[in-house]
Amino acid sequence: VLLSLGLQLGAGGWPRLHGRLWLAAAARLIGGPLLGLGVGALCGLRGESLAVLILSASMPTAVNALLIAREYDGDTDTVAGVVLLSTLGSVVTITAVVALLPRLG
Repeated sequence: VLLSLGLQLGAGGWPRLHGRLWLAAAARLIGGPLLGLGVGALCGLRGESLAVLILSASMPTAVNALLIAREYDGDTDTVAGVVLLSTLGSVVTITAVVALLPRLG
């Protein structure tokens, strides 16, 4: 799967970082943990269970999204860009989420 991403990025070059890429990456990396926090709180999760949900929701866009886009003739260039941008950005956002998780307890 990673080879497929590398081929897609290699064929198209470095993705143009336009607004859709930034919005999609931000929705995944910032919106994901916030949505996890909200849904977990509504479901009554506390402690470690809530922390696991929030951390799982903080992960970057999966490379599998590129395979699905390719299978159904989607915008593979945009998907590859979002995967790349969210993976690079997750270094910062996951660090922040892990640093903030102890404050939930």
